[in-house]
Amino acid sequence: MMKPLRSRCLDIRIELPTYDEVDRLITNICQQEHTHITQKDKEMILNSNNGNLRTTLITLFVYIQTKHLFKPTWKISCELIVKTIVVTPNVEVIPKLIRPKLCEFIENGLSPSLILKEIFTLCMNSNIDQLYKLGVVEIIHKFVCYSFSLIIQPIIF
Repeated sequence: MMKPLRSRCLDIRIELPTYDEVDRLITNICQQEHTHITQKDKEMILNSNNGNLRTTLITLFVYIQTKHLFKPTWKISCELIVKTIVVTPNVEVIPKLIRPKLCEFIENGLSPSLILKEIFTLCMNSNIDQLYKLGVVEIIHKFVCYSFSLIIQPIIF
């Protein structure tokens, strides 16, 4: 890649805010909007978004409007993937069933490691055989590693 292009294409990485920073921000927003939110609900909002400020603010807004917590669509899709895995008796069929959804996640900019972590957690909490769980996690891990390598590869002109 040419140096002028490379310098304009570099990502700017900023650390995620800490739990306390997001907590203070939510408290300030609630005070400015004259809205009361219980400590329990605030903790649920903070814990459900893993430090992602954008999704935390969206969740807070939806909670203020509807008084119930918002679950991101990608988490709902991960739950559907795990349900598909649970009802599928053959580990070899799983890549064909869930590959399109995993590709969609990555196309939408979700981190492959975040996807793997969510599906792994849901899979470990489900009622399926331990060896089957390991096979599923191995398949998803291979897919995520492959997808991550595609993201990192430099573009050669």
